[in-house]
Parts: sequence; C-alpha cells; structure tokens
Amino acid sequence: MSVLYKFFMIPVKDIENSESDFNRFLKTVRVSSINQEFVNLGSNSYWCMSVEYLSANAELGGNKKWVDYKEKLSPEDFVIFAKLREWRKKIGNQNSAPLYTILNNEQLATIAVNKIVTKTELRKVGGIGDSRVKKFGDDIINIVKEETNKNQTKVKEEKKATASVPKKQLKLTG
Repeated sequence: MSVLYKFFMIPVKDIENSESDFNRFLKTVRVSSINQEFVNLGSNSYWCMSVEYLSANAELGGNKKWVDYKEKLSPEDFVIFAKLREWRKKIGNQNSAPLYTILNNEQLATIAVNKIVTKTELRKVGGIGDSRVKKFGDDIINIVKEETNKNQTKVKEEKKATASVPKKQLKLTG
C-alpha cells in the first residue's frame, strides 16, 4: 500500500475558491490525516494543508476493499470506533507514525463491536500482540469502558424518562 500526499495553500484573500477546490479533492480520496498550519504574512496570509491519503479506489492491505464503518457498525459501536480513531490519530501524531501501524480500522471495529475491556480479550484480536497490548492496552480499554458506560447511562435515562410519562387510562364502558 502506498501513501500519497497532496499540498494546498489556501490564501485568506481568496478563501472561497481555494476552499472549494480543497473540499472537492477531499470528496475523491480516502484521507488518512490532514495537517494544517496558518502562515501569517499580513494581507498575504494563507493556510497550508498537507493531506495524506489513498485514492478512493485503492485497495487496502493488498486485497481488502475500503469499508464504510459508519454504515457497517451500529450507532453505539460507531461512537466507540470513532473515539478509538481519534485516539489512534493522536498517538500517530505524537510518534510520527502512520495510523495503520498503530491499529488498523478492522481491529478498531472488532474492539468496538466486542466491547473489549481486558488485555486478554485484546490479545485475541487478529494482529494485536503483546507489545501492542503493553503499549496501548490501557488506553484502548479505558476508551471502550468510558463510551460503554456513557451509552448505558443514556439508555437508563431514556428508560427513566419514558417510565415517568403518565399513561392514558381508558375508560371501558359496557
């Protein structure tokens, strides 16, 4: 798999045209990460954007097609998946490492769907060995636990709210 890069300079003076070019490009590719910097040159200031991407038709991992996890996962599982992706991006930026070398999307989805909250369970996910568990296990488990607890609290509050709504009583006439 090859990672591609595209760079944009979006001048503050003419932001609309450059911004629409940038957004049009983003719609055609699978973005791995975007880095942005504001360059302050007074009236000639601009945004510098670096986009790391795969083309929309590129195959991942040799023979795997791109998967839209938002469609594939339940809304609750996708929230966990999205939080794990945010965490992975942060770790990748801190270590200057490609995101897929930390954990790939399939591994994140497996963790989210199975609500993995122990290091033993984490080791059973394909491609996750002892070194990754030692390095990232606590973070992953904390994210899953936190998001699962938030969801359980939300469900309880919704049940409580529905239970407190008075039910209409029907009068039966005979």
